[in-house]
Amino acid sequence: MPAAAALPVLPLLINVSMSLLGFVATLKVIPAFKHHFISAGLFGFDLNKVTKEQVPESQGVISGTVFLIVLFCFIPVPFLSCFMGDQCMGFPHDEFVQLIGALLAICCMIFLGFADDVLNLRWRHKLLLPTIASLPLLMVYFTNFGNTIIVVPKPFRAILGLHLDLGILYYVYMGMLAVFCTNAINILAGINGIESGQALFISGSIIIFNVLELNGLCYFPFLYPSSVFVGDTFCYFAGMTFAVVGILGHFSKTMLLFFLPQVVNFVYSLPQLLHIIPCPRHRLPRLNADTGKLGMSYAKFKRKDVSKLGHMILKVAELLKVLQIHQSQKEDDDVIECNNMTLINLVLKIIGPVHERTLTVIMLMIQVMGSAIAFGIRYHLVRLFYDV
Repeated sequence: MPAAAALPVLPLLINVSMSLLGFVATLKVIPAFKHHFISAGLFGFDLNKVTKEQVPESQGVISGTVFLIVLFCFIPVPFLSCFMGDQCMGFPHDEFVQLIGALLAICCMIFLGFADDVLNLRWRHKLLLPTIASLPLLMVYFTNFGNTIIVVPKPFRAILGLHLDLGILYYVYMGMLAVFCTNAINILAGINGIESGQALFISGSIIIFNVLELNGLCYFPFLYPSSVFVGDTFCYFAGMTFAVVGILGHFSKTMLLFFLPQVVNFVYSLPQLLHIIPCPRHRLPRLNADTGKLGMSYAKFKRKDVSKLGHMILKVAELLKVLQIHQSQKEDDDVIECNNMTLINLVLKIIGPVHERTLTVIMLMIQVMGSAIAFGIRYHLVRLFYDV
């Protein structure tokens, strides 16, 4: 095979090989460092199990570190043609800056995610930290692309025209995308395997999309052993990686489509996230020790602690049968109890109590169906709004 034809294949083969090595390294390092994390006090207890064994937390820092090591070693590989004779017409500084900027954003998010695991930061910090970490990414986009013009959907073209320059609002949108991606996986959590499962299927959807669009291939080493807690570090690391790929790959709207279950979960959780309805520290399902099955968890609060808007939301949600509410019948007791507003609890409301493994499979099937709907919207429904 001629060298010119072999070069495009060589970086791909190196990428796949290094990714496999990173995957094997992650599988080996996590058990090896298990007791180090426990000794440092970074452990928790699986609330969905009867046995109370110490389980190491914050294991996302291990996969994140391996991910960065692999990509650091991979940095020169895409530019091999520039080091192998006169096949390169000039070093692609713009592509190099994109790669370095992406790694910087991901590296910042891994550091901030680990800080969250250790320091147990508040929600307002979880919104601020991804915004700060996305700044290098936005600067790379500004210096390399700077395009803030969008194609207006057909129904609005009579008013706004064919193209619309969003200017600074486009950067606000990309920053918000980074914040959403880094927190969306973390919000839809509470059962074993769900965080890494979400990341695995979303990355698989991205790979399929890249193959369909560019005949390219990418790999995300997000598969995890089940004997550890990945922690917020992994959620932040995975989310920022998706945001980087979506923004620099110019398919941020399609990326959001792959987050359909997370979007539904976010909208459903919004009253509790905004504390319109009281939100407990943990909203994971409740284990029935007698049956070994998981059921809905509940938030318990007094009627006077909820505003008029909160009561209206409760009534509408109960009317739509997406919320189960228990109210005390005693005149001197004004306590209200409702299931926590997460997609996991909503699924449990519909199907009833199930074992954790079954619930995880159901949630991941919802993720797969979400990706199928995303592809349907991207390649079929989009024709109603754009000329494709």
